Amino acid sequence: MLNSKVNRCIINPPCQNGGTCTSIGNSSYMCRCPEGFYGFNCEKMDACSRLPCKNGATCSRTGNNTYSCKCIMGYFGQNCSEVNRCIISPPCQNGGTCTSTGNSSYTCRCSEGFYGFNCEKMDACSRLPCKNGATCSRTGNNTYSCKCIMGYSGQNCSEVNRCIISPPCLNGGTCTSTGNSSYTCRCSEGFYGFNCEKMDACSRLPCKNGATCSRTGNNTYSCKCIMGYSGQNCSEVNRCITSSPCQNGGTCTSTGNSSYMCGCPEGFYGFNCEKGNA
Repeated sequence: MLNSKVNRCIINPPCQNGGTCTSIGNSSYMCRCPEGFYGFNCEKMDACSRLPCKNGATCSRTGNNTYSCKCIMGYFGQNCSEVNRCIISPPCQNGGTCTSTGNSSYTCRCSEGFYGFNCEKMDACSRLPCKNGATCSRTGNNTYSCKCIMGYSGQNCSEVNRCIISPPCLNGGTCTSTGNSSYTCRCSEGFYGFNCEKMDACSRLPCKNGATCSRTGNNTYSCKCIMGYSGQNCSEVNRCITSSPCQNGGTCTSTGNSSYMCGCPEGFYGFNCEKGNA
């Protein structure tokens, strides 16, 4: 009697790609596949055996020689080889917002007060250091310069030149700035005071006949007359003193501006006692 049992492993070896065949009965068998292959006859290639998924990703077979990778956070791409820097090593400093733009590339949107590729630099102008309408320019990390408008000076344009901003010198006075908001006025002739606001009445030379003029206030004065003169402006003449008109020992009495009368001694007469009795 003929043996009718067939050993497929010998008659027609079914296991492909180097698989090991084991007969388990008439025409029945099983294949033990080498690494990288699977399927009943080891006819399918296990793409995951080549370890295509990188950076800790999980590989799943999806068919013959096909696969998919499940990436861990911070990696992407078919093989999880592309890096999301925003997650793996956040580069944006000082509260900046990171946006991934591709493998290891990114952009940072900086918080107010910071700038630079990674928002690593401080924008000193964000603190508004420049005053009085000045323009602030960044000159480096946390440094700035101010361009002052006319009438202001100093590092932050906080110093005021009063001579320009609100000219204080009146009546044609010349203003000189001496520091922040301080100044001096050189007054035009006829004026005085800190802001040249007062009128010097003596500048009009009201006191006559050699009298001395003294200011007594804004646009007021007094005259100190020399002997022989009187009146507010020393314009009234006492002839009895300035040009003793009474002759021959006559006594002079002033009766007003330049007027007088003479008291003549016995034996003389006339307006100036210039006449004698025969």
